[in-house]
Amino acid sequence: MAARPVTRLASSPALYLFAFILIGLLYTKRHEAPRPSEWVHKLKGSQPEEAHHQAEYLPDTLEAHPHPIKALHEQAIQKFQAMVKRQSKTLEEAVTEYKRRYRRNPPPGFDKWYEYAVKHESVIIDEFDMINEAMEPFWAQSPSTIRAVSQKASSGYALWTFSIHNGHAISGEYNWMGDRIKDALGDAVHDMPNLEILMNPLDEPRILLSKSPPTNEVRWNDQSFQSAYPFVSEPCSHLPTPKTGTTPDKSIETYSLPFITSSSSAQDICTNPAFANNHGFLIAPYSLMITDSPVPILSQAAPSTFSDILYPSMWYWDHIISDLDQYDPEWDDKRNKVYWAGSTTGGYNRNNTAASPAWSSHRHRFVKMTRQIGEGVYSFLTRSNVDKNINGSVTTAPGEKTGWTRYESEEVLAQLYDTKFTRTVQCDKEECERMKEYYQITHPEDGRLPFKSRFLMDMDGNSFSGRFYSFLQSRGCPLKQTIFREWHDERLVPWVHYIPISVGLEELPETVRYLALTTEGGSVAREVAGRGREWHGRVLRREDAAIYLYRLFLEYARVTTDGRDDSRV
Repeated sequence: MAARPVTRLASSPALYLFAFILIGLLYTKRHEAPRPSEWVHKLKGSQPEEAHHQAEYLPDTLEAHPHPIKALHEQAIQKFQAMVKRQSKTLEEAVTEYKRRYRRNPPPGFDKWYEYAVKHESVIIDEFDMINEAMEPFWAQSPSTIRAVSQKASSGYALWTFSIHNGHAISGEYNWMGDRIKDALGDAVHDMPNLEILMNPLDEPRILLSKSPPTNEVRWNDQSFQSAYPFVSEPCSHLPTPKTGTTPDKSIETYSLPFITSSSSAQDICTNPAFANNHGFLIAPYSLMITDSPVPILSQAAPSTFSDILYPSMWYWDHIISDLDQYDPEWDDKRNKVYWAGSTTGGYNRNNTAASPAWSSHRHRFVKMTRQIGEGVYSFLTRSNVDKNINGSVTTAPGEKTGWTRYESEEVLAQLYDTKFTRTVQCDKEECERMKEYYQITHPEDGRLPFKSRFLMDMDGNSFSGRFYSFLQSRGCPLKQTIFREWHDERLVPWVHYIPISVGLEELPETVRYLALTTEGGSVAREVAGRGREWHGRVLRREDAAIYLYRLFLEYARVTTDGRDDSRV
């Protein structure tokens, strides 16, 4: 009788593997993590605050649609990298690109400008569409008409003159802005053509062109302390069709929350009528002196319907924080909060109640929301299409991706915000007193405090915010809300260098929840902080402002010079 074969595990690979798997399963059972669907059930059944915190534990193994912020961040990085890569590398390339964009030859002196830009290591060579856009109304006027209109306007309220003559810059008495421009340009003015242009020292812009703007006279209209929306929106009836890129990008699913997919669209006065009642500049501006004549005026910032010529505000470089590193901790050492503190600027408040339109302006709504003053309902996102079958498996079909569902909560997660008014200004006396009591306003805070937090909220005041560059310079992540366009809009990319926030604020609670309370969101925020800091040091230098002004003055000098070349190419 034959002997039975001896079974040896070492010589039987299949049995060895079976034993290894069995041991692994027993260990996993003892240390079993919650199933994906169990986390979702917890989210749906928890108190709001618990749900927000638990959202980050949804396993990455789910083949899910990305969070809208993640998708917008990744898309924006691709667009940003493409923009940097396509910049011209030679004068010949720059001339060719100029002709392609504007159907004109570059202005006289363009070669010297290019040489200056390269010498000062400008990363940006081609992205100056805002200058071309600002010049368009003047191509419809003769140089003599432009000069005459400018001369008539020069006696208006709060206007300064800046000129270049025979290679020397002249800023005029009391024109500190012109003095700063002169300092920034330095010896470059020796290669610039003669010109004379008006400067607007006010925060607010000045030019709202009518359909048939008058050139025989210049009338200045004071629209301060009253609703400005009817005047500011009037150009919408005759403005040209928006360029490509001004409409919202619908390629990314935002799940009915207004995450900004196009900054120009989000700032567009014509397509956002709600601005009339939720931004202080349009509700009741503290100062607004405007004309509908085509006057060439340099202004620091302006909403979309204005025709001011935008230039780099010297305010930014006058307020550089040279010792910022001394009180700007590393990311991991910062508070996981959104910080904002400021005054009640951004519109004038008359004697009304807290429910009045004046108290619905952008700063008031932000403080009331983030401090959870009064009742409110706030929108968040949670994973959707995830559930258990009777055997505990996930019900999503093979290849199906999970998405996100919007839900409402009465909790905004106020513990993630450190926000407050520190001073009442631009209000009737009785109204100021009511604000102090309503918001429990005490005293101003140390200007170094913002940098102790990871998230730095930046909002309009009466116009643009002068804090933005210091926030970009820091190790924090800027969140920016604005209706004002500025010269840097073509070189700063939202979702890459800062987090854009809508004027309506509807998406703010979910934005902060995702960035502050999830691992993925925290990584996005940290990357945005780093990219913004690095890019600030490359494209927002004083030298970059000079390069921009140099090119702007070449374009303006051409359009105001007799015998200019009006031909297209």
